[in-house]
Amino acid sequence: MRPSLWLVNLGFIPHWMNVALLFLRVTLGGSMAILHGWPKFIHFQSTVETFPDPLGMGRHFTLGLAAFIELLGGAMLAAGVLTRLSAVALTVLMGVIFFQVQGGDVSAPGAELTLVYLFGFGALLLTGGGRFSADEAGGPYALAGLGLLAGGLAGYPLSYYLQAAEYKASNTMGGYLASISSVLRDPATQTTAWAVWLITAVVLATGGFMIGRLLHRRVIHTTAGEEVVVTPGDSPP
Repeated sequence: MRPSLWLVNLGFIPHWMNVALLFLRVTLGGSMAILHGWPKFIHFQSTVETFPDPLGMGRHFTLGLAAFIELLGGAMLAAGVLTRLSAVALTVLMGVIFFQVQGGDVSAPGAELTLVYLFGFGALLLTGGGRFSADEAGGPYALAGLGLLAGGLAGYPLSYYLQAAEYKASNTMGGYLASISSVLRDPATQTTAWAVWLITAVVLATGGFMIGRLLHRRVIHTTAGEEVVVTPGDSPP
C-alpha cells in the first residue's frame, strides 16, 4: 500500500484476524442461540400452530429442528466447537428461510436480517473458528466443549424429571421451561434444578474430553525405534 494511503486506510490498526473471527462467532452464534433458538424452545406450544412448514415435514418437526439448530448450533458456533459443521447447519437453515419462507424477496419482513446471518455463517464456514476456538485447542477440547454445551442445554430440562412428584403433578414440562427464572429462585425446586444442571454439564464435558483423547491417540516412532502412544496435550518424547 502506498504510504500516502496508509493513514487514510487506518493502517495503524493491528490485523487481529483471530480476534475478528472470535467476535464474529460470538455475536452471530450467541445472538442466534439466545434471541431465536431459546424463545422457540421455551414457547414451543404457542409457536407451533403458526410456524411455517416450507418443506412439508410437519410443523412440530420443523419447529423442533429449527429450534435445535439455532440453539445448539449457535452455541457451538460461539464456542468454536465443530465450527464448520455448525456453520453448515445454520447456513442451510438461513437459506431455507430466505428462499422458501421469504420467497427470496429482500423486501420481505426479516429478510435483511436473514441475509446478514446467511452471509456471516457462510463466511465462518470458509474460515473456520480461528485460533480462539475449541476446535483450534484440539480434538479432546472440542468434544469437551460440545459436551459442556450439550449439558448446558439438556441439564435444566432433565432436572424436571427429578423434581418432587407433587411438583410434577401440578406443573408440565412446558411450564417448567417457560418459568426457568422462578424455578431457580424457588427454595423447593432450585437445589434440584441447579444440581442436575451442573452435574449434567460436568459429566458430559468430562466424557467428551475422555472420548476425544481416545479418538486422537496415535502411535509414533521415536529415533530409538520405540513405539509410543501419545494423545493431544502430551509432551513429545
